[in-house]
Amino acid sequence: MNRITSLLLSFLAASFILTGCSDDNPADDGSDNNNDGDPTADIIDYTGTSGFVLNGEDYSNVVIDSKGTVIAAQTTPFLQTNVQITGKIEGTTGIQLTIRFSDTTAGTYDVQNASVGGQLDDLIDVVIGGDIDNSYVSTGGTITVTEYGAVGETVAGTFIATLKHAGSDRTIAVKGAFSALRFL
Repeated sequence: MNRITSLLLSFLAASFILTGCSDDNPADDGSDNNNDGDPTADIIDYTGTSGFVLNGEDYSNVVIDSKGTVIAAQTTPFLQTNVQITGKIEGTTGIQLTIRFSDTTAGTYDVQNASVGGQLDDLIDVVIGGDIDNSYVSTGGTITVTEYGAVGETVAGTFIATLKHAGSDRTIAVKGAFSALRFL
């Protein structure tokens, strides 16, 4: 692994650890609080700079604001951009959202139906409570990149997606915005 990739992975891991994740997970009865299984149907807008709204299952329009610096990094050789947002659900449970899109320019990217372990260009995933068994992968949505600056400048945009639990049929939706410092 080259030095830049090692640095990126170390920074991403450290930023998630620093969110102070706990082992507390909301109870999950598999129910859907929203319109016939579509958690994006009544999701509210996120009004901050970097964060998102979590909706569906046991979450009813929970606002997650970024805790710390939001980073963006271009990975090679694939020329993909990764943006990571970490925060807490209602102040206790850590949550990490990762956005990946397949270019290094502003534009609109259709979120693909991701599979665990699959390699896709445009996706969003969420890990709740630091537990890989409580992870969600995108099944559809949109990432809109409004600004893509050079290294040291801003990568910004919005996103909305539906995500499926990696080990069950549970679904959630996320809708938010990001303004990240590009460091690679």
